[in-house]
Amino acid sequence: MPNSFYLTLAVLLGIAAIANGAFMLIAPESWYLAVPGVTTTGSFNQHFVRDIGLIFLLLGGAFLLGAARPHLRILLWATPSVWLAGHALFAADGGLGLT
Repeated sequence: MPNSFYLTLAVLLGIAAIANGAFMLIAPESWYLAVPGVTTTGSFNQHFVRDIGLIFLLLGGAFLLGAARPHLRILLWATPSVWLAGHALFAADGGLGLT
């Protein structure tokens, strides 16, 4: 695939992560109620939602900075990718069954 595809994907992931993180920080209870499946994971905890919102801001920033700085791209794209993959494993229908 062309390099522009990966750059576009990184920018889109970065924007989406930053938008999600900002939503979590600005309106944590609205985010909790709006995202399908979140309410089934436990009661609302504003501190926890905002902590994860900060993580999403950092992940989004890493994707965007990696798009702008090719020499740092592997580290800046690998770090949020690993976190998001782990998050997906634990979030999907009980994840690894460790709950």
